[in-house]
Amino acid sequence: MAEFRPGLCTEAAQQGLMQWLLKRIKAKMPFDANKLYCSEILAILLQNNDTTRELLGEMDGIDVLLQQLSVFKRHNPNTAEEQEMMENLFDALCSCLMLSSNRDRFLKGEGLQLMNLMLREKKMSRTSALKVLDHAMIGPEGADNCHKFVDVLGLRTIFPLFMKTPKKMKKTGSSEKEHEG
Repeated sequence: MAEFRPGLCTEAAQQGLMQWLLKRIKAKMPFDANKLYCSEILAILLQNNDTTRELLGEMDGIDVLLQQLSVFKRHNPNTAEEQEMMENLFDALCSCLMLSSNRDRFLKGEGLQLMNLMLREKKMSRTSALKVLDHAMIGPEGADNCHKFVDVLGLRTIFPLFMKTPKKMKKTGSSEKEHEG
């Protein structure tokens, strides 16, 4: 439905779907298929729609996404489904960061510090954390995030990643093509 009638996404999000999805994702319960589906729908709603991105930011959705992703800073997902949920949450966060007002929320929510920790931990979340940093710091609107990243000693973490050969990075889950791209 989102593909054929994109306006439907905005309408559904404004009528409470976005709020419900965020509530369901952050519920303190063990991982289940419903959490996976909620993360997937959330990522789809945010994909190509600035209105839903703004709505998520106003609902403190950036904080919800960061809290849910923080679980993966020290632990890898246990199953393929949980890994897919993690990727959906990262995709949703990247979509949100395309809006400059959400970049400020990301900065205030200490998203840079979380992504920096994920890069240091050498877990599955590492590649996606790098992608999030790219979205957060790109263009003139990302200047504040860039300054903060330098302040939190992010360069100390990121430079060794760029210096390693693809063969060494294979152990952490990246392929040679991802490293080159």
